[in-house]
Amino acid sequence: MIARTLALRSLLPSLLLLLAACSGEAPPDKAPVGAEPAGDDAVAQAESTPAVTGDCQLVMGWDPYEPYQYADQDGTVRGLDVELVSEMAKQAGCSLSFVQKDWSGLISDLRAGTVSVLAGASKVAERESFALFSQPYRQEMFALYVRAGEQDKWQGDSLAELVGPAKKMRIGITDGYVYGPDIDQLLDDAALGKQFVSAPFSEAHAANLLDRKIDGMLEDPFVATAMIRRKSLSDDINRADLQIKTGDVSLMFSKASVAPDTVKAFDAALAAMRADGRYQQILKRYLP
Repeated sequence: MIARTLALRSLLPSLLLLLAACSGEAPPDKAPVGAEPAGDDAVAQAESTPAVTGDCQLVMGWDPYEPYQYADQDGTVRGLDVELVSEMAKQAGCSLSFVQKDWSGLISDLRAGTVSVLAGASKVAERESFALFSQPYRQEMFALYVRAGEQDKWQGDSLAELVGPAKKMRIGITDGYVYGPDIDQLLDDAALGKQFVSAPFSEAHAANLLDRKIDGMLEDPFVATAMIRRKSLSDDINRADLQIKTGDVSLMFSKASVAPDTVKAFDAALAAMRADGRYQQILKRYLP
């Protein structure tokens, strides 16, 4: 996943929903980093791979993580990943239903075959014994957010430059996120590690940023965009140029209940969506 630990996946959504409930705010109507159009090879793949034939009924497992997967006030499951998977399923000739559990429970159900597909999954060796993986459908990253009007002040070629002795930028990071080896090296440095301030979720970073307790925050751009919209902070917090890529994610299918041909049909559907622009249109709805 986006470098989230299992504990964070189960804790963070509950905290966000609690904050929204306390503030009386409703989730956005539809709540992420764009992809390049597919080339001729992708178009050929989409045209040469047929949709699934026969009865293709898939169960998508989800756990709340706005804006990727969440339920609106009437209980409808929405989000970036939900839209992408739904569109792929439609093109592949499959029907889709949804079941909500925590991530560890969903993994167990995928292994057993009662859940067919999970989104936002990293392809790792220990999962390949029970799962099939689609082609990567989304690249995950972190972006730097600063106070409005301070983008030029915090220009830099790297995070090391920004937190170094010349600039001494204080940066908010989220508990439980894994930011990759480059940032881990900075965190382990006795001096530079002091420039990072930890908090449990994005709203806390936003408050610290506006209170000038930090100078910037690192966040998934789709998560940050959803939070900024929900809190009406677009005039107060802006995205800076620096971004850090953390890897690709795929759809993860159950070997116990999903045939390899179904995975191929989803790959073909994704290629077709990229070729005709539907993929890019979905992503744009989740970013400014």
